[in-house]
Amino acid sequence: MPQDFWRLPETREALTRLDMAAIVALLRRHSDLTLKAIARLTGLSDGMVSMLESGRSQLRDLVKIRAALQALEAPPLAPQPLPAPRPEEGPLLQTERTPRSATAPEISPDDWPAGLDTVRTWAPWNDIFSTSTTTEERQFAEIAFRWLVTPPDTTVAHSAGAHVGDSDVQRLRAVGRQLKTLDNTYGGGTAFPLLATFLCHEVAPLLNGSYDEAVGRSLMRTTAELALDTGWAAYDQGEHLQARGYMVYALRLSHAGDDRLFGGRVLAALSHQALHLGQVPVAIDMARAARTGTQAISTAKMTAMLAAMEACAHAAHADRPSCLHALSTAETALAAAKSDDAPSWLDFDEGGLWGHAARAFRDLGEPTTAQRYAENAVRSCHIDHGRTRAQRTAILANAHLQHGDVEQAAALGTRIVNQAHGLRSHHVRQDIATLARDIQVAGAATIVEVDTFLRQAKPVLVSSDGVSASSG
Repeated sequence: MPQDFWRLPETREALTRLDMAAIVALLRRHSDLTLKAIARLTGLSDGMVSMLESGRSQLRDLVKIRAALQALEAPPLAPQPLPAPRPEEGPLLQTERTPRSATAPEISPDDWPAGLDTVRTWAPWNDIFSTSTTTEERQFAEIAFRWLVTPPDTTVAHSAGAHVGDSDVQRLRAVGRQLKTLDNTYGGGTAFPLLATFLCHEVAPLLNGSYDEAVGRSLMRTTAELALDTGWAAYDQGEHLQARGYMVYALRLSHAGDDRLFGGRVLAALSHQALHLGQVPVAIDMARAARTGTQAISTAKMTAMLAAMEACAHAAHADRPSCLHALSTAETALAAAKSDDAPSWLDFDEGGLWGHAARAFRDLGEPTTAQRYAENAVRSCHIDHGRTRAQRTAILANAHLQHGDVEQAAALGTRIVNQAHGLRSHHVRQDIATLARDIQVAGAATIVEVDTFLRQAKPVLVSSDGVSASSG
């Protein structure tokens, strides 16, 4: 292996994403290793290595990815601290990573649920999850099981520090709503550092304050919502270890707040992330645990959301009957939902159901159905949800490409690039990159719409700071 290969910025970014296609292409560019040599080192077939280099395939099996990276002497994955800010920058303007002091408290899966002293302590980050895929799945299973069977904390009242009242909790909620709007509109790269810093410097002192039982439960529930929003933002920025840490922390806080329904929401978020990372069995287990743990208290809208998430996981597992059953459950439940039957943090609607269904049918390889749902999902998207609109449009473009309609897929790709201007979203950039690669593989470079999309996508994909660049 070349001595400095893993120090290259583009290599480190590919390693963070566990993007073996990019790693193989970079190895070929920056080393003398042949395809056969890479195959021999990694244990992959010659054909797979060739497809990875060309971008025609991507490795999704995390066991194989870990083994390949170990064979290639890759450094261990671990969150890195932010560089020191320049004098003109304040901590809220740092957007690449979060300071270690602003990360979630460490809650080990081996002793979940952690005591409330741990919940109130903002410790430096340590990896919550092992780098072993088998161990990760075991730890996920343990967390879900303990969430299912452990009774709520008998008391959360605290008698040290400054007084905390209802007005303090309401202030947290008000700020949280504004930060969530920023995340929906401008992406996780904008919202993540703001949310993490707010949790560290504004919320943590309140957790260590003096409050009675009622205020304490409310504070725990509110902080759980903020922690999950922070986890979503970190996930959107591609900071997956950080995201998992915040989500597990949110699960523990919801438990302390005796909010079983929100705990199910957190497990659905963990399922969503596991699906994105290719951990399909974990995604299915998390979605099922969420439905099992909330079925006695669930509202119709909550039932619909959890069933839709489970449907996506089954689709990724190519289990069509289970996927269709879950989608049917979601449709029936949402049809029975009333406008006031859901908590304020649950914004699942018909557009959300259509978006999940579109993704599911895309993954099942049924582009006609996926296209119909995706068109409805895009039309119903909230005006200020720029990231969601871009992601749903990407699913629609994928469906057209599966149909062989490269021209329409490229036209939609150009629309995504235009929607992405100003977004700091690693997910949206990944969607654009994947669509560009798949269109190039389709070999239709002479089509005007393809040329336009690829030209306009390039500045977005080469942007070093994650902000979509203008194409002029």
